[in-house]
Amino acid sequence: MEKMECCGVNGKDDFATKTDDQKWVQENIPDSCCKNVVDQCGWKYKTKDSTLYYSDGCVNKVIDFFKENFKLAGICGLVFILIEIIQIILAIVLRRNADGVLA
Repeated sequence: MEKMECCGVNGKDDFATKTDDQKWVQENIPDSCCKNVVDQCGWKYKTKDSTLYYSDGCVNKVIDFFKENFKLAGICGLVFILIEIIQIILAIVLRRNADGVLA
């Protein structure tokens, strides 16, 4: 999340989960949500300056990342398929040339 500069799916409030008050109240966010990552920087974030944390959610950033890199991923996929086809052709050629040879 640090490299994408985001926190949570929809924002840092995704981590502000409140369950049964007598059992557990989550007041922390992951340290990776902090703009300056240090140990325990996400502890009790509600009492600190909100400019220290990324407030944007990661969903839109991940979608944008895939949109930007879709062409590269497609090219890599096609190259992989081409290599597999070449391997299949080579295996067929080798098998035909190996008639009578015991393995």
